Amino acid sequence: MNDTPTYYTRATGLEVHETKDGLIVFNPATDRVHHLNYTAGVIFELCEEALSTAALIDLMAQLFSLEDPPRAAIETGLRQLVDEGVLVEAPIA
Repeated sequence: MNDTPTYYTRATGLEVHETKDGLIVFNPATDRVHHLNYTAGVIFELCEEALSTAALIDLMAQLFSLEDPPRAAIETGLRQLVDEGVLVEAPIA
């Protein structure tokens, strides 16, 4: 991640379907289907509202009762979801 404070939110226009293993997300803008595992699905769902990385890590820690949440893994998950176009990032105003 870079040093510029950013927030993350879902891309617009996505079609989302739940499965027993996570989520299937279709992005009509890219004509791509993404299969999100449970953890990626949780990150995606939490980003329904715009969140900073720190806020997302705090929420993940609360949801899974983690004293020391895996920050690097969460940041990697965020980056992958942004790179795939299912989340967007913007500077915090």
